[in-house]
Formats: sequence, C-alpha cells, structure tokens
Amino acid sequence: MKIEGKFIFKVAGTLTAISLVVALLLGLTNMLTADKIAAINKQKTEEALAKVVSAADCEFPPDGGDPAGHDRCRQRTGRQAERGL
Repeated sequence: MKIEGKFIFKVAGTLTAISLVVALLLGLTNMLTADKIAAINKQKTEEALAKVVSAADCEFPPDGGDPAGHDRCRQRTGRQAERGL
C-alpha cells in the first residue's frame, strides 16, 4: 500500500493548522490569566509566611524581598532552630 504525497501534505497541513490554533488559544489564555495567577500566588505565599512568622513587628515588603527584621523574626518564632539553620 503506497501513500500518496498529496495525502501526506494534506494531513500534515491539517495537523499544523490545529497546532497553530491551539498554541494561539493557550497563549491568549496565559496572557489573560498570568497577572491574576501571580497575584493569587503572592497572596497565598504571604499568608503562609504570616502563619510561620507570627511576631508583631515582622512585615512583608511590597516587592517580595526580605524584610529588615527578617532574622530577628525567625529567631523570635524559633523556626530557624527547628529547620537547623
């Protein structure tokens, strides 16, 4: 059984078109939801850190970096010793 070249190109073209449409839709979905997902992840991270670091004077900076009292907060909660740091 011999497969004609015309048939191969038709199937390849169809699969390429489907792949391009799916890639476009995935890219569009990512573009629309990336900011929302990042905000949710940041909020959940801050909530998790707040449970671990419960000292009143420990604050999380808006840029996500280390707060000035970072070591003092960890010592106060005892988490540093528990982790072996």
